[in-house]
Amino acid sequence: MIMAAIEYQGAYTMELMTETDYPTFNVAASNKAFFEWKKHKKKGIMEFRDYGYVSPMTGTKAPSHHTPWKDAMDDSLESYLKI
Repeated sequence: MIMAAIEYQGAYTMELMTETDYPTFNVAASNKAFFEWKKHKKKGIMEFRDYGYVSPMTGTKAPSHHTPWKDAMDDSLESYLKI
């Protein structure tokens, strides 16, 4: 059911892109990222934020954060960018 909702949202986004001057992007890649995100969320509600996903705009995968999300208490830019 949720996967169908993701597909529907992607199809609607594609429709809007064709009817407006909004820049196009790879909607199928975006859907794929959402599918992975949903699987990770179902696997572990406290861990799904620890994964990196492929950008539909650039095609590059974000690296995993250096600290598990639930343990990352320092929200400074320096800490976030630390690899």
